[in-house]
Amino acid sequence: MGISSNNNNRLVSEINVTPFVDVMLVLLPDLRPLIATQGSVGLEVIEKEEPEIVLLCEDLPDMSLWSAIKEIRRFSDIPIIVAKESSDNEMEVVKA
Repeated sequence: MGISSNNNNRLVSEINVTPFVDVMLVLLPDLRPLIATQGSVGLEVIEKEEPEIVLLCEDLPDMSLWSAIKEIRRFSDIPIIVAKESSDNEMEVVKA
């Protein structure tokens, strides 16, 4: 189903945010990511696992970023961080 999971539900990540997650794992070694490669799968994981925070990439393959945020807000007020690539290919992070 495209999910990587473990017992400490701290983060759900969409698509390829590996560099960001790697940094977060160095800063927060107890962090245990839940990873979904599609928005629809990520929504299922968020609803079922109830993580403490969500990290989304702006280029979800199966839905728009705003659709994903609206759907998450339908059932949760969990903090959402959006990672997007800036014009100079650096990753920007914004709170949604």
